[in-house]
Amino acid sequence: MPSWSQETRFIPRGIAKALDYSRLYRGARNSRSGGPCSPGGTRHYTTGPSKPEQDEPAAPGQVTASGSGYIITSEGHLITNAHVVEGCRSITVSVGTDHVQARVAARDPVNDLALIASDLKPKSVAVLRTGVRLGESIAVFGFPLHGLLATSGNFTLGNITAVAGIGDDTRMVQMSAPVQPGNSGGPLLDQTGNVIGTVVAKINAIKLARITNDLAENINFAIKSSIVTSFLEANGITYRTGTLANDTLSPPDLAARASSFSASVECRS
Repeated sequence: MPSWSQETRFIPRGIAKALDYSRLYRGARNSRSGGPCSPGGTRHYTTGPSKPEQDEPAAPGQVTASGSGYIITSEGHLITNAHVVEGCRSITVSVGTDHVQARVAARDPVNDLALIASDLKPKSVAVLRTGVRLGESIAVFGFPLHGLLATSGNFTLGNITAVAGIGDDTRMVQMSAPVQPGNSGGPLLDQTGNVIGTVVAKINAIKLARITNDLAENINFAIKSSIVTSFLEANGITYRTGTLANDTLSPPDLAARASSFSASVECRS
């Protein structure tokens, strides 16, 4: 194994594979109640910005986890992460002042995707674009840190920093836009408002810091829209597609576009 110096922080391949993704749902689930599954099959857990907040089961009807999603059809179907809705007895999706009950219509735990059916009557739906370019400007919209931050959603900007995830996982893109617990399942957008990915995780900075003695910043990941389109086609769902146009949106207009089809997803278990 190569030795490290202060000048070079090379991470051997074996150690890199041991670094897992830290999922981004916001919840009070603990390690005895189950949790998300990584692409390699290792189960690990996240409870927001700290260790599990409770060892006792949540009270009936209490929100036990929350994430984000985006509307994909005029019939009210949404995309989110499978780990956001894992073990939910009931699901509530909210767009603006509209709050409706929903159900899981399909799930792909391998790629961490879920299709949610709802009675929403959306005014806008997401347009999917496949293919991303290294360095292109992107934005993220979602509903992080449920109960703490603005219920109207959060909008952040960044760039595509790699076209694959940990261990060259080609299902993922790496991005620099800041994300927090609760961003899971939200849209990753290009500058014209197309959805090019589904936010899923950030690097486990605490585990990495134990190895490198340095705190990694803004190493975040999204599932490519090409994986999402395959999932939708497998479940007979039609969707809209777009291309990277020359007319880009200003950040305020891009935020408004994202807000129009993004949803908060609340899980009660």
